[in-house]
Amino acid sequence: MTDTVIEISGVSKSYGGVVANHNISLKVPSGGITGLIGPNGSGKTTLFNSIVGYHPVDEGSIKFKGEEISTYRVPQIARLGLLRTFQQTRIYSNMNCIDNMLISIPHRKLGFADMFKNRGDKETMEEVDRLLDRGPL
Repeated sequence: MTDTVIEISGVSKSYGGVVANHNISLKVPSGGITGLIGPNGSGKTTLFNSIVGYHPVDEGSIKFKGEEISTYRVPQIARLGLLRTFQQTRIYSNMNCIDNMLISIPHRKLGFADMFKNRGDKETMEEVDRLLDRGPL
């Protein structure tokens, strides 16, 4: 197992003549919280979209848990457990933090009807508690 969950090396992405990312390299350590900051238009969202396959890179390498994913499509990357969400805070506004966590559990091993069943088993609730303890929610 690697100490690095995401490793980006020499990633570049352009849209026509507009260079959104040029030769970006960074490592995200496993178990940590990493921030990416910059002004509007600096390429942050493009980088995130490239990591999860929405915008394939023109050059460079993206590895997730040591596996090269820069040529994978969105569904392949999502099956590995890496995906992005959109900042839509009002979507689940009538749900508490625990319910929001439970609805976000990956469904890839479940059938369609299983998505609507109570998933508050002991193991899941312990994981939800552990995750919610990491931040002031």
